[in-house]
Amino acid sequence: MKKFIVGNWKMQKLFSEIHPYFKVFKHKINSNHIEVGLAVPSLYIKPCLEEMINTPFILGAQDVSMHDLGAFTGEVAASQLCSMPVTFSLVGHSERRQHFHETSDAVIKKAHKLQQQGLLSIVCIGETLEQKKDFKKVLAAQLEGVFSLNPALLMIAYEPVWAIGTGQTASIEDIKTAHQYIKSFLKEGSRDFYAVKVLYGGSVNETNAASILALDDVGGLLIGGACLDPVKFEKLIAQLG
Repeated sequence: MKKFIVGNWKMQKLFSEIHPYFKVFKHKINSNHIEVGLAVPSLYIKPCLEEMINTPFILGAQDVSMHDLGAFTGEVAASQLCSMPVTFSLVGHSERRQHFHETSDAVIKKAHKLQQQGLLSIVCIGETLEQKKDFKKVLAAQLEGVFSLNPALLMIAYEPVWAIGTGQTASIEDIKTAHQYIKSFLKEGSRDFYAVKVLYGGSVNETNAASILALDDVGGLLIGGACLDPVKFEKLIAQLG
């Protein structure tokens, strides 16, 4: 089964940087082992889509509204993403939870909106440094609502918040323990959910990506800072393929 690598630009890049970025990837990635997605800012979806024509990327968004089309200035509806077309979207990234105070209930509502349009929802979960001691309880609370979703259109991205943008990568044992717990939680909730891919995100780079991806319960990677430099990201992907 292919593993899924997702690069997340976050609120980075200028319009003028889009073409040079994708030019690096033209015809360069051909792997039977991985698929590669890129989550870009919503205003860049169309220009990125045009640049992706001759690349292996799957296009994704970084967030979606929990509302349908209507008077919600500044929001982007799932039906609008679907019309681009977009294949997936992140929901519940730790930065959304931290800076915009998104609750797990709101995250699940957003995931529902995506799935209603046939889009893949990547639900992000994770614990802060203060919560690390009780991480299973924290993850269980964040995962509780996923059983109302369609497992065929769902991925989970585990990102220990204390290891994002800090340079502190969770140890292989930390990652293995967390992913084993998440997979067991999904299986206990419903056997249909055991096949859901669980991605790992948290200071992933070219030195640790392969060893993390090799873990049995890791279904892919969510990569932030290491995807911003196209030359380094292309090399990382080639290494994983």
